[in-house]
Amino acid sequence: SRAPYRSVMRSMTTANSDTGRCTGTLVGPDLVLTAQHCILRAFDLVSERITGRIVAEAMARGVFYAGSLNVVQVVARGAWTAEARPSSGDWVVLRVASTRFARYGVLEVRDEILDDHDLLSADLQVPGFGASSLLEERILSVGEPGSARRVFASGSFHHDCDTTRGSSGAPVLRCAADGLCRIVGISVGGFRHGSDTSLVVLAG
Repeated sequence: SRAPYRSVMRSMTTANSDTGRCTGTLVGPDLVLTAQHCILRAFDLVSERITGRIVAEAMARGVFYAGSLNVVQVVARGAWTAEARPSSGDWVVLRVASTRFARYGVLEVRDEILDDHDLLSADLQVPGFGASSLLEERILSVGEPGSARRVFASGSFHHDCDTTRGSSGAPVLRCAADGLCRIVGISVGGFRHGSDTSLVVLAG
């Protein structure tokens, strides 16, 4: 229930009895930021219409639901498609049916990085909801702080923060000494290759 974690929520899609679970973040009174591939089952990339049910769920006090809201609109999205998948375009902003979640606080998206060194030296966190079991998927997990390992010209970077299946769309947070946290990326997938490195995409 503490900031900034109370602004992180689950996002779920249901279409043709197929359900997917990811993580999203409140970035406006009724706006949720997540990864675009998370809504693929319920969103038509060609017509840009929501074809299934997309839901955002805020959580509080462990496994207790704070509420669930339907997604009513795709406000903005990156240049990601199911065929051509530039990771730097795998983001989407969704509008939910109410501003009721705004009481949990809104996180700011930092749309610029000072330079690669600034990002590489930062302590980053990736809070996310798991998807491997009923219990895990309802509890927000935050591992030890990590850092960026490699920054690419495309606007994506590798990091070594702890993540779990279901944390796609989770915010990559950089928190200042005063406790103010900003989103500097979105977790979009993991590339282990014998290590603990995962791929993250910048949200700006």
